Parts: sequence; structure tokens; C-alpha cells
Amino acid sequence: TNEFMNRVLKSKNKKNNNSHHTSMSSFFLRADTVRLRTKIIYLAVFVLLSIILVIIPHNPMINKNNQEIGVDTHYYVDWIAPLISSNNTQEFIHQAFVVQAHDGDRPIALIFLFTIIKLVSTHDASYTIEHVPLILGPALVLVVYFLTRELTSNERSSLFASFLTAVSFQMLIGIYAGFYANWLAIIVGFISATFLFKFLKRSRKRDLIVFSVSLVTIMLTHTYTWTIFVIVFIIFLAVMLATKDYNRRSIVLLLTVALSSVVIDIARISITGSISGVVGDTELASNLTGLEQFAQRWNTLMETTYIYVGGQFSNFILLALGLYWLFSSNLRKASNIFIVIFLSTGLIPLFAGNWLLQVRVLYNIPFQIPAAIALTYMSNRSHTSRLFLPAIILWLVAASVTAVSNYYLIPPS
Repeated sequence: TNEFMNRVLKSKNKKNNNSHHTSMSSFFLRADTVRLRTKIIYLAVFVLLSIILVIIPHNPMINKNNQEIGVDTHYYVDWIAPLISSNNTQEFIHQAFVVQAHDGDRPIALIFLFTIIKLVSTHDASYTIEHVPLILGPALVLVVYFLTRELTSNERSSLFASFLTAVSFQMLIGIYAGFYANWLAIIVGFISATFLFKFLKRSRKRDLIVFSVSLVTIMLTHTYTWTIFVIVFIIFLAVMLATKDYNRRSIVLLLTVALSSVVIDIARISITGSISGVVGDTELASNLTGLEQFAQRWNTLMETTYIYVGGQFSNFILLALGLYWLFSSNLRKASNIFIVIFLSTGLIPLFAGNWLLQVRVLYNIPFQIPAAIALTYMSNRSHTSRLFLPAIILWLVAASVTAVSNYYLIPPS
């Protein structure tokens, strides 16, 4: 009798272990296992984290004399001042689209900041602009969540991506350098990428319209960011034509929209007399690349990584997770091809560009998305997730808090 009972208990335990293993696998792999309430809570926490990181360098205990944190903040104050003092709508539009910034290369960003200043009704434009990341940070966290969900159809990867966005290069460098236009353009760019994939999958007219409008919006928000997104979109869609993963008509329509935005950009020269993104980027690339830069490539990379923009590109955790994803993923999958093309935009600046070009390009790359997918791979292995996941999350949060706490400039005596 005892032997029979022991066999029954062993069989029951084995069955429970197998069902537990199955449920754990299902919990990690299925996209619908994360409940709506849980997703909202997590996203709220990540949004709150992004807000806290913005507030820390402005805290009176750290920033005792209310010093400007963003390196480019004073430029935006100077650019928006003529908009504020404009006497009529025509002068306002002329200042935003033609005169201010670099010959009108970011009118929507200036109008956005102008609107925030007017809504806040403060006489200190610098103070208001410095706190605009309180809007940009949470917006980027949410947009990356939806983009990752469209790319991966996996809620875990999407939540990981939204967390990593809160501590990402875009977030930390954006606060430090004051890349307000670039930051806003990236948000719109990720929206356009989301609707690009939506249209590829479903061919709905409204998705194509949103993609088209958002692409032109990027162009009018920050031309250099628009150039990178257009290059990525065109190369990706050309590859999709060859692979035949999606409907050919949908791909051609998206390609037409992307190429049409280039035509619109060039037409801006004759219509407004402002700078063209294509022309401006060509001149910038010719000035910042060459054989001399290739000879100095290692030193330049070290400066970009450890010195410029607060040394935020030295975050080895995000880079290591990206490498892990690169060697673990199926690179024939359309979404992975898109990510690889985005990552590849950094190759030319790394080998033949100076630090400014490297920063401009690397800042736009969504390193957090492949890193999030890598974290999902790790979470599927229960024996490693318990050890590494909490350590990675705590390290990233601690490093980010430390970084923003040191953004207050103490000039040498």
C-alpha cells in the first residue's frame, strides 16, 4: 500500500511540475498573458520614472541657483523670442518656417515650444523649456510601447521597451543636451514607424494617412531626424519588395509616400526660401566625414562615448543587450530586418564621422527595442531571469538617477 501511495504522489508531483513549467512558458511567451490592469500599472510606473528623472536635476537641493541644465536651452530661448514678439501671423510664420533655428529647419518644434510657453503664461521661457521633457519623456515611453507591440506582438517585450525608454539614451541625453526638437521628432518618427507596420499588415487607408502626415511632420520638426527615418523606411520597404513578406501594393504605396516627402522637402526651398533637409544633410555629411575622420575613428568614438553628451553612450548594459539580441534573433523576420537597418545607420558615422555626426545619428536609433527583446529572451529562461533581470533593472535605474543628479554644472575654480 505504501509503495502504491508513493507512486501516486510521485506521479502527481511530476504532473504538477510539468503543468507549472507549461504555465510558466505560456506566461512568458504568449502576448495576451499580461492583463490590461497590469499593463496600465507598469506603464504608469515607467511614465512616473521618466518624470522623476526630469525633475531631479532641477531639484533645489541639487540645483541651488536654478541653473539651466539643457546645453541647447539658450538657443531655443533665442529662437522663440522673435515668435513671441511677432506683430502678426505672417511675421510669426516667416520667423518659424524661414528665419529662426538653422534657416527654418524645425518650425513645428518651435511652434510647439511657443505654445507651451503661452499656455504656462510664464515670463521665464528658459524655465518652461527646461521642463518640456516632462511631456516628451512620458510621450516617448508610451510611443515606444506601441511601436514594440506592433513589431513583436509581445506584451512583455513592449513593457520592457517602455521601461528601457525611461532610462534610454534619448531620455538622458535629451535632458542633458536639450535636444528638444530632435526628441519631439523621434516621438513622431516612432509613431510613423508604428503606422507603417500597421498598414503593411492591414492595408487600411487611415493608417496610410497617419503615416503620411507624421512623415511630413518629422520633416518640419527636425530635418536631420527626418532624413534618418526616411532612409530607414526606404531601405526597409525596398527589402520588403524583394522578400515579398507583405502585399506588394501596400509596399509601393508606402514607398511612394516616403519618396514624396523628399520631393516636398526639396520644394520647401522655392516656396519658403528655407533650408532643405536633403541639401542641409548633404552639406553636413560632407563637412563631418572624410579620410581624416576615418584615421581618428577610435579616438572619436571614445570621445563620443565617454565625454560628449554627458558620456551617456557608455551605458554598456543597453549595448550588450542589443548585441545579445543581434546574435539570438531570426534576422529574416521583417520586424528584425527593420531594427537591423535602423542599427546600421550608425555604421558610417562610427567609421568616418566626427563626434557631432555620431551623436546626431546614434541619438535617433532605438537601442531600447532590441534590448527589450533580449530581456524577453532572458525572462523565458527562469534560471537566469531570477538572477539577472532584477540586477539589470536596478542597475539601469540607479545609473540613470546618478547621471541626472550630476547634470548640475560646477565650473572649475
